Amino acid sequence: MSDLSSGILSLATAAAPEAPTSAPADTSDAVDETPVDAGVDAQVDTLDAGAGGEQDGEKAASGAAPSAKELSAALKAFREANPEHGAAAKLLNDGYRRAEAFQEVFKGGVQEARGVRAALDAIGGTEGLATLQSTVASVEETDALLDAGDPKVLDAIIEDSPEGFKKLAPHVLSRLQKLDAEAFGRTIQPHLVRGLADANFAGVLSALASKVSDNAEASAIVRDMQAWFESQKQQAERQNADALNPEREKLSQREAKLVESERKQFEGQVSAQVDPHIRQTLGASLKPFSNSLKSQPLGVQQAIASAAISQLSQALDADKAFITQFNAMKGKKGADPAKVAQFANARVSALAEQVIQNVVKSFGLKQNSGRPAAKQQDGGAQRTAPNNAIVKLSKQPNDADIDWDDPQATEAYIRGRARMKSGQFKGRIVEWSKS
Repeated sequence: MSDLSSGILSLATAAAPEAPTSAPADTSDAVDETPVDAGVDAQVDTLDAGAGGEQDGEKAASGAAPSAKELSAALKAFREANPEHGAAAKLLNDGYRRAEAFQEVFKGGVQEARGVRAALDAIGGTEGLATLQSTVASVEETDALLDAGDPKVLDAIIEDSPEGFKKLAPHVLSRLQKLDAEAFGRTIQPHLVRGLADANFAGVLSALASKVSDNAEASAIVRDMQAWFESQKQQAERQNADALNPEREKLSQREAKLVESERKQFEGQVSAQVDPHIRQTLGASLKPFSNSLKSQPLGVQQAIASAAISQLSQALDADKAFITQFNAMKGKKGADPAKVAQFANARVSALAEQVIQNVVKSFGLKQNSGRPAAKQQDGGAQRTAPNNAIVKLSKQPNDADIDWDDPQATEAYIRGRARMKSGQFKGRIVEWSKS
């Protein structure tokens, strides 16, 4: 079992309160003390008056603002004194929690939130932000290649616009000649020599030499031209930008290994902050089903935790805007692992509840109630049967006797059926009532 699965199970079942054997207490009007994530749109109008009138509120207040614990206690006292207003007390408590969360994110209050929302809408919302971050990351990568003089930057330009590159090439050479005439000469020399070679300049010189062989002065001139051309070819080969330089190739390989090492280290720092958050968030969402979860055999518990992780991963991968923005944040120059992890954790928190609802539904888990989950004991068969028939049991069998290595074991167990690996019905399929 993976560390994530183990962590989810331990968080979901740890310190679960023992259910009373008597009838469950009436908690319909209980005040929820769990913080609720703030929704900007839903809260903005409600909070506007409070944020805009902070100074008036301070002037009117007779004392310091109550703490969250004091407020909860006051609302609880109000609820107990006025049970008919229990729902209203809970609503007030939830509203206070949302306001706290809102104020923690937007220190400047509603006006700051509205400004952030307007700016976000102006660039196309979260998808626009993801696209913008991806563009910034691409520009930073291009800048780094330019600074290093890496010809890969040209490959990117050619890939994006080959026709545009061809139109710019003459202007690039012209600008280079004005910027540095010596560098311009070194740049075009290999191409001039290659052009002469392709035009069979060496052959022309050889033919000319044979024609003037009886003229000593002319032959000397042709030999000088041949020697010059040969030296130009050798120089061009040394300066050829397309030729592989072994030392430069080794350097590139070392740089690539360093970059890969740094990438793995960065991703490890992000995972170190995201993995615990996944365990805590999924585990907390599973806790309302802890009694039903603990009544399942270990194999099924493992399958539930694994299913939660798998569905969360699929939901994240399906969110294209999230993936684009996440990759852009990771690829940004000087990226902060903590900020990348914070962004990922926020998305995990937003998806966790729905993921767990899907998982508990598929596995048939029941929400905790006032009565403890009945511990199922081993049961004997109601009747014997031929070896090729399903054995009907009055109660579910021992978990240890079930063949959990069977690929269909989990699915079959949920339906109240299992193949036995030991015990009285070893090798047989048994079935029992799930009611």
